[in-house]
Amino acid sequence: MADNRFKDWFQSTTESDRDQFWNRIFDQPFMEDVHKENVSSPQIVNEHPNYPQVDMFEYESQLTLLFDLPGVKRGDVELQAAGNELIIRGKKLTRLAKEANVLLKERRDNTFERVIPLPKVIDEADCRATFQNGVLIVTFQFPTLSNS
Repeated sequence: MADNRFKDWFQSTTESDRDQFWNRIFDQPFMEDVHKENVSSPQIVNEHPNYPQVDMFEYESQLTLLFDLPGVKRGDVELQAAGNELIIRGKKLTRLAKEANVLLKERRDNTFERVIPLPKVIDEADCRATFQNGVLIVTFQFPTLSNS
C-alpha cells in the first residue's frame, strides 16, 4: 500500500516538483553543516520531544515522577512547578580534560526542557526531589483533608 502512495505521488507531480522536493531534502548548506567539525548540536528538546523520559505514579497521598537523566549532574537540572504543570530544564555536558584528543564523539552536549502536565494542581512547597543513579525522583505530597 505504501508503494502505491509513492507511485501516486510520483505520477501526480511534475519532474520539476520532484526535483525541488529532493533538493530541499538534500539541501547543500545542510549537508555542509553535517560535515563541519564542532558544529553546535541541536537541543534535545527539538530533537526528542519526550526527553527526558518520565514515569508518573499517583498514590493516595502523593504523586511521584521518575526521570531518566543518565550523565546529568544534580546542579544541571532545574524544576519549576506551576499549577498543574511541572517544567524540567537542564543540560547534559560531556566533561573532558582540556588536553583530551577526541577520537570519536557520538554523545552530544545538549540542553533540554520538557513540560509535564500533572493530574492535579500541585503546590511547589510540597515538592521533594532526589537523584539516585541517574534517576531524578520528584515527589509531591497531596494536602491531607482533616475531618474536624
